[in-house]
Amino acid sequence: MITVLYFASAREATEGQIASEQIALPSDDKISVAELKRTLANKHGKKLAAILETCAVSVAQEYCESDEDLVRGGDEVAIIPPISGG
Repeated sequence: MITVLYFASAREATEGQIASEQIALPSDDKISVAELKRTLANKHGKKLAAILETCAVSVAQEYCESDEDLVRGGDEVAIIPPISGG
């Protein structure tokens, strides 16, 4: 299991506007960030899928460098949408 944290518009795009959820991993207990994004998009729909295309992702409080980075059981993953401002 991993914990996924949703911030700002990512939280608003989830079903029920949840702040966090537990996700079960495949039997080998690891998944790529790209696979996790697909899983989350399938679960929560098009609105979150659009945010996942441009968001930053951190795993265990370290920003991912690519969608090929791995998430392992017990990790905490943060979905951080782009920040806008003036």
